[in-house]
Amino acid sequence: MKRLIWYILIFIVTLSFFFIRDFNSRYNRSINGDAKGYYAYLPALFIYNDPNYGFVDEMEKKYYPEDGSHIKNFRNKQANGKYVNKCFPGLALLYLPFFGLSALIAWITGFPLDGYSNPFQMGIGIAHLFYYLAGLYFLYRFLLQLQLSKKIIWIVFFAFTFGTNSWFYLIYDHSVSHIFNFFLISLFCFTIQRWILTKHMKWLFFIGIILSLLVIIRPTNAMIVLFVPFLFQVQQENILTFIRTHFNWKKFIVYLPVFCIILIIPPLLWKWQSGLWFVYSYNNEQFDFSDPHTFRFLFSYQKGWFLWTPLAFIFILISIISLFRKSVYFGLSFLLPFSLIIFILSSWWCWTYGMGISQRVMIDFYPFIIIATVLAFNPSKKPLRYAPLFLFLISLNLLQCYQIQKGILTGGATTAKEYWSHFLQWKTNAPTVAIKKSWKKIYNKHMDSPQSINASNHLSKAMDSDSLSNVKSIVIELEIGAKHGDPNISLVLSSLDGAIYQSFNFGDYLYKTPRKMSLKFDVPEGKRIYRTYIWNGDTDSEAEIRKININYYSY
Repeated sequence: MKRLIWYILIFIVTLSFFFIRDFNSRYNRSINGDAKGYYAYLPALFIYNDPNYGFVDEMEKKYYPEDGSHIKNFRNKQANGKYVNKCFPGLALLYLPFFGLSALIAWITGFPLDGYSNPFQMGIGIAHLFYYLAGLYFLYRFLLQLQLSKKIIWIVFFAFTFGTNSWFYLIYDHSVSHIFNFFLISLFCFTIQRWILTKHMKWLFFIGIILSLLVIIRPTNAMIVLFVPFLFQVQQENILTFIRTHFNWKKFIVYLPVFCIILIIPPLLWKWQSGLWFVYSYNNEQFDFSDPHTFRFLFSYQKGWFLWTPLAFIFILISIISLFRKSVYFGLSFLLPFSLIIFILSSWWCWTYGMGISQRVMIDFYPFIIIATVLAFNPSKKPLRYAPLFLFLISLNLLQCYQIQKGILTGGATTAKEYWSHFLQWKTNAPTVAIKKSWKKIYNKHMDSPQSINASNHLSKAMDSDSLSNVKSIVIELEIGAKHGDPNISLVLSSLDGAIYQSFNFGDYLYKTPRKMSLKFDVPEGKRIYRTYIWNGDTDSEAEIRKININYYSY
């Protein structure tokens, strides 16, 4: 039965991953955003031998959107005029096995061995699945040792997988480090438990390696040591008594060189890149502890952790109440670290931590919430009585992850009005143009009858204007239907003199049932004939076009 549940979880996550992601899309690469910085160490070292990352510009043109919308400048200039990778290199070590396997697959299958072709993109995506599931595995072993209900463990695992923002960063967004931190912190909890149970110092060696890796991924990960007293309380051990009795300084000193080898990796790479041993690679980005954004960090519509991930709030609340009932010290060992960590993280200059959903930085600490929640839901609590609430919150989370991914809501910039006006909304709002009173319509063109495009008819009938002067903007009103998210259907605006070629890819605005929308194109001055048509990129994509109305404005 245990294996069957594992297989079910793995199947659902893996199926969702491959169903949702399109590895051929320039807009949907796994190596994206901050991950471009974390990952760049590998091709720089093993393919290009280039500490200046000169290959990045070529890869941007080759594999990412031509409009430059997905460019990530991770190279920061230092005082000596040279550049270093802004991101710490620890994540590249976890990427490394998948990078090597991807290189082998690319070589066998004939894909370019440039570090960014499809096998490499897919390899980094699959790495997220592997490390997340591995993190759950070590948490499972940790919790089994406590002789807790397997049913409760699995309920909590499924709730956290599908009901928190970890789902978004597991399936949709692979640009950040938090799934990997989740794995390492789960492993950290497991090794702490092994040390307590066996009393062997060798486990402290592994604890030191894990902690060192966490620090060179994100230095703030060192804050997990604040939870060590909580982990000792879980094992019903007094931390001070245990350390006095079982900590061996001589053995620990022997381990220190290994930890130092890991911790010296960033300075070695800084030296390789810039000639400097120590730099602050984040430049002007820093903490401001005099101006924390704690309330907004937790509750704002913009990016509030508890508002966007209410399941985490409920589980934390239940856990705190349960732990304090057992003992005040037990409760404080859980509450105080979380309070301090939230204060510190909400003091970062960009407290929203960019786009995405909810507070991604809190995913790192989910192992501790999972442990506390399973402890709270002992068999007598009958967690299935909360099943309707859990199912609703899981459904809400899955929908909101979809909304953020599709642009129905804007991650990191949602207002209260936008949140509630789009609550439970599945469809992306059709684009609309507000016509200003100061605009003067100088010409109009409209389609006489409905049309369709398909494999044998790639273009709609071109609609040419008269020769016009003083046109500033062109507003095109349409009613069009096609497969949702079809990347091939585009509206093209050009001119017969070749001076203008603009296009708009409908993408996520399309649905099978035709819907109305309007688009605005700004054009340079000049006398010319404008041509408008809809194109499927010479593919077999189909679209039904019921209306095209074109208004030409001056102002």
